[in-house]
Amino acid sequence: MKKIFLLILTALAFASCTLYMDEPEDDKKGKDDNIENGDGFSSPRTDVTADGTTTYQFNPTTKVFDETNSQYVLNVEDSVVWLSTSTPYEMIPQVGDAIYSNFSETFPDAMIGKVVSVTKENGMIKCVCTDTTLGHVYKKLDIHASINVADYMDPAIADKSLAEKRRYAMQRTREEGIGEPEKTEFSLDLNANKDLKSYKFLTGSLTGFFNFKYLSLKYRKIDFDLSLEKEQVRFIFTDSTVTTKRFKVGGTASLQADIMSTAESSLLPITKKLEIPIGSSPVVVGFDPSLSVSVSGTAEAIGVNRETSVQKMGIEKTANSSKPKIINSKYSKSQMESGNDINGNLTINADLTLELYVAVKGLDKFFRLYGSGTTGPQLKLSADTDINDMGVLINNPPTIEAGWNLSFNIGARFQLLKEKPIWNFKGTIFEGYWPVKTFYLSPRITSMAIIPLDYVSDMNVTKRRYVARVWFTETPKTFNPFVIIYNSDAELVMNDYLKKKSKNSWETEFEIDNKKNKTFYAMVGYDDDSKRAIYSDKTPFGVRTIMELSNCRQACSYTDFDNPKRPVGYEIRGELYTSGKSTVTQWGMRFELHRPDGTFAASSKPVFFELRDGKKKWGLRLNSRKPEKYIIRIVPIYKTGYGKKDKFTAMEDKAMEVTLDPEFGECKEPTSEDPNIYFDLLQTK
Repeated sequence: MKKIFLLILTALAFASCTLYMDEPEDDKKGKDDNIENGDGFSSPRTDVTADGTTTYQFNPTTKVFDETNSQYVLNVEDSVVWLSTSTPYEMIPQVGDAIYSNFSETFPDAMIGKVVSVTKENGMIKCVCTDTTLGHVYKKLDIHASINVADYMDPAIADKSLAEKRRYAMQRTREEGIGEPEKTEFSLDLNANKDLKSYKFLTGSLTGFFNFKYLSLKYRKIDFDLSLEKEQVRFIFTDSTVTTKRFKVGGTASLQADIMSTAESSLLPITKKLEIPIGSSPVVVGFDPSLSVSVSGTAEAIGVNRETSVQKMGIEKTANSSKPKIINSKYSKSQMESGNDINGNLTINADLTLELYVAVKGLDKFFRLYGSGTTGPQLKLSADTDINDMGVLINNPPTIEAGWNLSFNIGARFQLLKEKPIWNFKGTIFEGYWPVKTFYLSPRITSMAIIPLDYVSDMNVTKRRYVARVWFTETPKTFNPFVIIYNSDAELVMNDYLKKKSKNSWETEFEIDNKKNKTFYAMVGYDDDSKRAIYSDKTPFGVRTIMELSNCRQACSYTDFDNPKRPVGYEIRGELYTSGKSTVTQWGMRFELHRPDGTFAASSKPVFFELRDGKKKWGLRLNSRKPEKYIIRIVPIYKTGYGKKDKFTAMEDKAMEVTLDPEFGECKEPTSEDPNIYFDLLQTK
């Protein structure tokens, strides 16, 4: 603890003593281009470091000694400074002046003092100082610092001299001042598996796992604010620890039941072979039917225990108080969190297999060529939840899916002992699964959009209104959905409850002030009578990109003789300008086709361009069965690194519409207007 408080005093000294006069003139503006700096004598100067900002102006009677004039300092003994007789007269302190020096090799303990005598002794100038006040040294002094103590406990700097630590503090930029906590962590993983003994027609296996993770993050921070003019000072040392103990325990089980087959262990064994001889040869074609039922699943329980302790110590004096206030507060909290009761999956399959094989009579038990087909229903119960700092996170809501499996295989099998093949080649010709019905056991998001509205004012082009619109299904009677907005630095911007607008839709309006040019993303959650949960998918918006459609028009209409089913062809052309590729992963467009009366005709899958800024000329070919007029809507879209891989963001406010006329005729545009890229879409209705 003694070492920590020594570091605290050192860091505060760095925050309040920032002047060094040997920096180049080009650097006099400090580390923030928005700050117009003076020299600290004739006008105030502001220095910006990773630890905070210091604004100061020395009094005219203050003599400052630093790297530019330290050659005149011959020795420093406690409160006595010995100067060379060659020191320029204007630099020699007079009685009543103040002496100031920061940490350096010459002044290893720094110095702030008032000169009480100046004499010549032994061919040197002797300046004797005594304690003084900050007001005697500074005309103006304002300090605002937030210091991460761990930055100065780093082994690379902790054992350095105070002068070296000061240089380290001064050279760090604002971005380097985020600071990492002191971290302690370890984990434990245990796994086990066991094949169950066969019991008549049943076989199976069982696996189990246990995972434990311990993470302790210790944050030690100093907040120091001082205003000489306002006679205010605030010093707070915060020592906080967040300990997370997380466990995950679960297992996987599988069970197979041989209901009917030629195996003796089957529940309904087939004792008679179904074989047909081929002519008078010993070769036979056999049929080997089987029916099996399998059950497999994974279940797990997740638990997280979080312990938070915070202790604050310090003093605070305001302009209205005569005495400083002592601050000493403690806070602690411990809570246990857990995920859904259902977390994992359970799959039930019933497979009916018919194997057709060719073999030599009497040797079929040793070698055979075969082809097989398997079909049957499947029922799958699944859920995927997790826990993070926000609470229960839903990756996949609990669902029950019923479907049908079908597969065809060919192969060859060689064995010496019954039911124990030595070599078995099997190739899949076809394998398919068709979902029949899905049942959702909890609220499900069907769609979500963050739609930009107008700016708050014509003068403020950084603050904009948005509407968050979300569609749900399977909602209970008590259902309170909400939206959470974060920026690209994972900082919480706002959260608000959604208001119900229709049977399945909820929405709310909000404002975002994007002065710092950040990307934002939205997450949706809900709370009901039993729990609070948040969906893991993220919807980005406010991305600093430019997507502008222009010159969208019909280029021609034609008869496509190579497509007799859809012979009526249309060609649309346009240009898309994009800028801001550093914030997106893909540019693209989506097309929607409507009839003139507004009824929907068709829509396309997203199409994407090469990720390159600039103007792109594009063309779209569209075929239809009948020569009808249509209205095609072109919507720019983009993808970011947020959310699911197949998720894109549509810029609805940048969409354009083009009327398509089957009587338009052939293309009359010059070849210079030909698109750089074509898309071909089929109208299916």
